[in-house]
Amino acid sequence: MALFTVDPNNVFGNYLDEAGSYNVKVLPSSTLGSSNTTGVPMVTLDLEVTDGPTKGAIAPKYRLTWDEQTQETHDISVKRFNTLLVDSNVPAGTQINTLQDFVNGMIGKEFSINTEWNEHNGKYYLNVKSTGKVLQDGSQPNGQKRPEGNNNQVSNNFGTPTNLNKNDGFGGNPFNNQQNGQGDNPQVDNVPF
Repeated sequence: MALFTVDPNNVFGNYLDEAGSYNVKVLPSSTLGSSNTTGVPMVTLDLEVTDGPTKGAIAPKYRLTWDEQTQETHDISVKRFNTLLVDSNVPAGTQINTLQDFVNGMIGKEFSINTEWNEHNGKYYLNVKSTGKVLQDGSQPNGQKRPEGNNNQVSNNFGTPTNLNKNDGFGGNPFNNQQNGQGDNPQVDNVPF
């Protein structure tokens, strides 16, 4: 019996490369963890575009923190999570008992995101600016590609600069030199298929 069957519809590498508004669904790989900067609980929702010319593309992760340190931060956290639940058409009156229940309940839910490019340490990343109800007119890229910056070169594991594809949504695709499965990476080229 085969381990699995090759399926061109089940691959990594298709990421948004343009800002805009997109209809998305929450993927099962979404997780609950904690913020590296504040240590508070943080939900990370993995998102996939559901329609339009980029259907199936992986959208930027959407992160929501839960902060109970003060009454004000608690109230803001409730509003942040509640907004996404309302955008996802979760019925009014639904009780959320734990953040893990929130993550589990969001899997498969659909809503829309508005994205924009943000600079961090000289590199530009596509980020979710806001959420909303599913867009009736479908996903709408806005034509804004990654701004020029230091995204075209990073150091590889050997300490030398490597040119990267600036349009992959994550600052570079490690397989961007490949065409039809052929590339310069010996670890990829020497596979038995």
